[in-house]
Amino acid sequence: MVCVKIAAGLLSALVLVMDVGCGGKTPQEPEREIAPLVGYRDFTRISVEEEKLTGEWDESRRLDVIDLEDQFYPLSELTVTAPEDMEQAVYFLDGGESVIGEQKLQAGANPLSGPEGTRYLVFPMAAEDRGRLRFQGMLGAEAAKEREEGCIVSETLNGKRLSVLGDSLSSAVDYSPDGIYGTYPLGDAEVTDVWWYQVAKAFDMEICCINAYGGSGVTDRLGRPETAAGAGGRGRRLDANGEMPEVIIVWIGANDALQGVPMDTIREAYRKMLEDIKECYPSAELYLATYYLIDSEELRQLNQVIRGLGEEYGAQILDMEGCDVAKQEGALADGSHPGREGCRIVAEYMEELLRK
Repeated sequence: MVCVKIAAGLLSALVLVMDVGCGGKTPQEPEREIAPLVGYRDFTRISVEEEKLTGEWDESRRLDVIDLEDQFYPLSELTVTAPEDMEQAVYFLDGGESVIGEQKLQAGANPLSGPEGTRYLVFPMAAEDRGRLRFQGMLGAEAAKEREEGCIVSETLNGKRLSVLGDSLSSAVDYSPDGIYGTYPLGDAEVTDVWWYQVAKAFDMEICCINAYGGSGVTDRLGRPETAAGAGGRGRRLDANGEMPEVIIVWIGANDALQGVPMDTIREAYRKMLEDIKECYPSAELYLATYYLIDSEELRQLNQVIRGLGEEYGAQILDMEGCDVAKQEGALADGSHPGREGCRIVAEYMEELLRK
């Protein structure tokens, strides 16, 4: 895998660059624009109370969240471009999620100039404005060189936009809908350990959308019909920030199987989900992942269903059944979800499948 250091304290560098004007760059220094990793929370209206953001459910609102310490590469600048008819603000939060600054965005490009010590950038907006802000990060000379040297230029996935549709194995705080279903961090595993983060970093892909809910499934039999990947229409919600996915990885169905939903019901719900994906994202490369085994005959049967649907819909299969993460001592944090070491095993196994 490509070794990339995750940035910390990125806004301090951002402020320094803004102070010297034009980033203090010389013509010899490379610069590279890159889309930053953006998380989101749906249905949240926020207000500031005692320097804290408080939220309440409101289906007409959403939040975009940028965690500066979760970015793949250190950013020397960060710019947000807003349309003329959109009134928008950004809140700057420190590591304790206290509000330490606010900036009103003007129409056009807005270099962000928040106070030193900023960890999170939070953009509250109306749900219909989703995708109207354009987030642009600029790599400094060292980071641009590191990215260029780390690119796997021979790989067909290199540089593409990745979306994921999944359950708790893919769910992470801020990067999953509603902001309350995030499984990771879990045990000793952080968000940056989750398989999709590691796979995207290895192939130098950009994250488009992570549509993953803990406890969700493909059918509507699990108590929350709105989180069903089939009937709930989640296969239509894999684009973000005005960008369409070029690669889609689907890893879902275990919760249905483990809770006794009949395989025929799972198969039909999967078909509905795949038809949604094919209709909305016809040019995306589609991958279906099977599950590693945790002593469950139901998962074996589910994997057979997924393989059959892959052939039926022309999707490539990422056959994770051979991954032995569940057999490795200490690899699972709670008996089913990987801890940090388990995340490494899962990510490397999936990376190898993608290379094939």
